[in-house]
Amino acid sequence: MKKILILAIAIVGFVTSSCAFGDGFVCQARNGSLTVKAYDHTDASVGTRTGAVMVLSDPDAREGERTIARFRDASGTLSSSTSIFKAKVDLRFSDQKNKEALVAQKYELRELSAIVLAIDFSYNEPVPAGESVDGVITLHARDGDALHLDATCERYLKQ
Repeated sequence: MKKILILAIAIVGFVTSSCAFGDGFVCQARNGSLTVKAYDHTDASVGTRTGAVMVLSDPDAREGERTIARFRDASGTLSSSTSIFKAKVDLRFSDQKNKEALVAQKYELRELSAIVLAIDFSYNEPVPAGESVDGVITLHARDGDALHLDATCERYLKQ
């Protein structure tokens, strides 16, 4: 009985230690004009390798005013596939109401239809927390124009 109890405690300890409380990337455009944070779900019932939220922010704005927009899979404004996150700009959502905000010093949020973040990452060959990989942020304008920004993305992993 004592051996079973010890084994059960060890299994519970292993399972809880292998669970991530946060998983994603913080990406900075190499020209310094934009920061994009993308985080995956950490709840296995939802799917831990699917995007949960993506946040655009202006690194040059004052503290407390940096967030431009937030996109969530729960609202249908974020979709993902492994290391590609696609945000659909829909100004009807309250976390995208800052429509005059300048994105990457080029477009107002209302001028964009989508933002795509592609990260050079695979769960088959994961990188540890704090390590950087390459990425590309693509801003798709409603008029058909697109701006591609090379980015450096740092893995965020909290266990």
